[in-house]
Amino acid sequence: MAAAEEEELPLPRLPELFDISRQLLDEVEVATEPTGSREVQEKVSKGLQHLKQAAEMLAQLDLFSRNEDLEEIASTDLKYLMVPAFQGALAMKQGNSSKRLDHLQWAREHFLNYLSQCQHYHVAEFELPKTKNNSAENNTASSSMAQPSLVAMASQRQAKIERWVSNYNLKTAQWQVLLQRVHVFLFVFLGGAGGQ
Repeated sequence: MAAAEEEELPLPRLPELFDISRQLLDEVEVATEPTGSREVQEKVSKGLQHLKQAAEMLAQLDLFSRNEDLEEIASTDLKYLMVPAFQGALAMKQGNSSKRLDHLQWAREHFLNYLSQCQHYHVAEFELPKTKNNSAENNTASSSMAQPSLVAMASQRQAKIERWVSNYNLKTAQWQVLLQRVHVFLFVFLGGAGGQ
């Protein structure tokens, strides 16, 4: 009986999927709970499911064809160009820290898909970032190399801050000496002029 009821329920339409997904993304972005909380992660998961359905519908409808220009797309359909960007934004909010690199790579793919669509339809003029086809071994090696480089960058930043503070203190001391000399000069000049 339950299976029959599920079959009778109409599938959500593309506009509904898009609007619900956008609303879920907005709620996740402004949520005061931690990103890893159960409530936020349920919204992320639900939003990603809706966006996956929307992307499948867009592919079936062939709404964005490579042989069309931006002017040929119905203005009501332009918002669907954002589906991959929304997928990327929600993918970055996924909470499983052990799969964080996978989530980031998946988000990157969606963002690149969005950017390539924008470039194809001349929404904006820019150069796409270079893609890397690295194996899992190369990804592991690069992630292990990222830690030392982050430490080096933090050390460089700290050294730069210390140089700036030292330079600032030196300039302040120089200004104080100059100001004292001016005061002495004015005292002598005005004091000596007042006595004659």
